[in-house]
Amino acid sequence: MWQSVKVLALAGSLAGATCAVCTATPRARAMTPPSAAELGLAGPDATRWNTLRDQTIDARETTRATVLRELDALRALLATDAPDLDAYERGIEQSIESHVAAERDLRQKKLAFYDGLAPAQKAKVRAVMLDRLNRLERLREAWLDASGSP
Repeated sequence: MWQSVKVLALAGSLAGATCAVCTATPRARAMTPPSAAELGLAGPDATRWNTLRDQTIDARETTRATVLRELDALRALLATDAPDLDAYERGIEQSIESHVAAERDLRQKKLAFYDGLAPAQKAKVRAVMLDRLNRLERLREAWLDASGSP
């Protein structure tokens, strides 16, 4: 019974992650990192930012593909008479740990980039980040209102 609960919780988590990283919806733009132009960056800073932005987009697309692949694998596993849920869970744990480590590394690179900006550029970046955060909050509220979730 406990295994079933863990698998259902895992499936729910993966399904939620799919929504969080979906790239084929209108809200995808709200989740895409701002361009160098939106941040008011030019020259070497713009080049460095565009590299980080591309890495972020690639990471999200990889995560989305992994989540969809794992959902298919879980669906196939659950269709068998004797699924090895422990092995599946170990694989998922390794995948999650790898993902978290890669995301942590990318966040550290972004923080180092931000730390290297001039104060005026930092202020522009913070303003854009706050605007994006506010848009995401509005999207979240609209989604909660539409879904009836608390």
